[in-house]
Amino acid sequence: KSSTDAVNENSKAMKTNSTSMDKTTDSSKKLGQSMLDIATKVAKFYVITKAIQTVQRAMGEAVEMVKNMDSVMTDFRKVSDLNGESLQRYISDLSDLGTTVGRTGSEMLASATQFKQSGYSDEDSANLAKISEMYRNVADSEISSAEASSFLISQMKAFKISSKDSIDILNSLNAISNDFAVSSSDVAEGMAKSSASMATYGNTMGESMSLVTAGSEVM
Repeated sequence: KSSTDAVNENSKAMKTNSTSMDKTTDSSKKLGQSMLDIATKVAKFYVITKAIQTVQRAMGEAVEMVKNMDSVMTDFRKVSDLNGESLQRYISDLSDLGTTVGRTGSEMLASATQFKQSGYSDEDSANLAKISEMYRNVADSEISSAEASSFLISQMKAFKISSKDSIDILNSLNAISNDFAVSSSDVAEGMAKSSASMATYGNTMGESMSLVTAGSEVM
């Protein structure tokens, strides 16, 4: 072959290679764009799915809250004469009190029901519910509204403490647990078992807590 023919063949080969490379580049671009489109669609699907799940979960929680409130209201109506607008205002006031101690309206109403069952007025029950939920917040171990309410009631009954002075029970309990190597839960448990008998023998709440604390430290 002449040198001219060789040059022409090389030129054709280079053009062919260039065309192949262009096709390969185009295919790579299309594949990359396709993968990007798929990733974008997957991301959008994930976001939409999570949004739907969030809405569904929120709706489920809302339904559960409504059911729980209905159940609590049913229990409260059994021990209170409040109804209609007066009941709604009472629940609203309880919810406002609940925000100060980090509790829901249904939790506050359940706690107030405990005090109503023990003969306290609607107003006193609302205030005592706040103190009871405060006690739950500062207790050394997790306790229920029923347990917190039961403890306060037992101390108020035993030592004839009025609802307006009920905070003194919590203050005394905290003071002892802060000053001595004993938990508030241990003192509360001891007081719940012995306060009635100690009060019968003329001991004050402070004296009774001191005796319970001394006994706990010895043990």
